[in-house]
Amino acid sequence: MTEYKDYKTLKCEIQVRSILQHAWAEIEHDLGYKGKTAIPDQYKRNFNRLAALLETADLEFDRLKRELIHYEGEVGILIKKSPQDVTINQASLSNFNLENSILQEARKLMASITGWTYEEYLNDLHGILERFVFFEIKTIKDLEDSLKQNKEVFFKYLEEFVKDIKYPKITIVIALYYYQHFLAGKTQDIEKVTEYLNYTDGFSINGDPQNYIDNYLKAEKHIFS
Repeated sequence: MTEYKDYKTLKCEIQVRSILQHAWAEIEHDLGYKGKTAIPDQYKRNFNRLAALLETADLEFDRLKRELIHYEGEVGILIKKSPQDVTINQASLSNFNLENSILQEARKLMASITGWTYEEYLNDLHGILERFVFFEIKTIKDLEDSLKQNKEVFFKYLEEFVKDIKYPKITIVIALYYYQHFLAGKTQDIEKVTEYLNYTDGFSINGDPQNYIDNYLKAEKHIFS
């Protein structure tokens, strides 16, 4: 481009390094001693040990990242083969949320009532993961069985719960989020619902606990009347 012609003969170097390598460079800079030869002899051992620790941590983080990527690629197969052995975590719950037929059907139901479209990139499970512990749902099999057992009443609960909620787009994890609301209401216990709403630090849920129970009772009455 014309505006860059003054720089066409210049060369530059791009240095690519990990966060920990950058941290070590900053540490060296702050100490005022760049390179081993600048370090007084009596402190070289400590200096070298710290450098080795950071290098080891760098390698371990890289290995952990590769292992997590591998797990994310395999978790769908693990869920199909032995869901009772797959604990609820970020990777397993994300996969289950996308692939489970009941949750897919729940999203279609809500979209038909509200006109919502779903954004897969809005896939933050923080708070949702922790609240499954509250319901003692620990594995994918636990969640799968719970959904099968409660499907009919849950869908009626959704019809009541979402009818007045208006969003143009919404997170893909909303069915999981509302299923936890449903489970809270199912307890029919004000204290339990209140505990649920405040269960996760930094992710408390607004609302009147009685409303959660009332919505559940309406759904149950509709099914069993």
